[in-house]
Amino acid sequence: MQKDLVLLHGALGSAKQFSNLEESLKNNFKIHKLDFTSHGSSSIVSDNFGIEQFADDLKIFMGVRKLSKPFVFGFSMGGYVAMYLESITPGTFEKILTLGTKYNWDSETSAKETAILDANSMIEKFPDYANYLEKLHSGIGWKELMKLTSEMMLNLGANPVLTDKHFSEIQIPCRISIGDKDKMVTFDETVTVFKKLKLGSLLVLPETQHPLERVNTLRLGYELNSFFQ
Repeated sequence: MQKDLVLLHGALGSAKQFSNLEESLKNNFKIHKLDFTSHGSSSIVSDNFGIEQFADDLKIFMGVRKLSKPFVFGFSMGGYVAMYLESITPGTFEKILTLGTKYNWDSETSAKETAILDANSMIEKFPDYANYLEKLHSGIGWKELMKLTSEMMLNLGANPVLTDKHFSEIQIPCRISIGDKDKMVTFDETVTVFKKLKLGSLLVLPETQHPLERVNTLRLGYELNSFFQ
């Protein structure tokens, strides 16, 4: 019987982004993916938009599908959600692999990350990306999602959801990975988290930038197939 594997997208992302990766995994796993609140096709708007809400989304999703201790891959923010949920509800997952997850949030980091999260500027400076986001989000729309995401990041900078205590309480195998050309997430913060985990391991993907669309899905699929055995 195939083991369940949940794929979690990042901020401003959606489940649609995993189509190519899914091809590399479907022979070994039963794939499950969802759109977090207000992302993708989700038309839900929550006053609690943020990591806690996304963790609740995931718990409900797993409950409906009757998933018991699945493997989970979290890209960027998706990895943050997976680690948070496992830390507050031990035994939720069997193993976690994250890629390009930013764990170090403070006011300076938040200000830097939100500086470009303005819809009008995005349309003017990066029209192709704006068009991509419009196709990706059919629910509340990418402009409103971008506004909510900016607010979430500022809140994370003021009150990080994951702390050293959370990492130390995670008891399952976790592989923390980063692309060697990632300009959003630093190698140092990735290694710092890896060292705090009791059953942690570290993976650096060569010639890999942050955006999921620029990740070699065959290589990533190989790493996921190898780790989730």
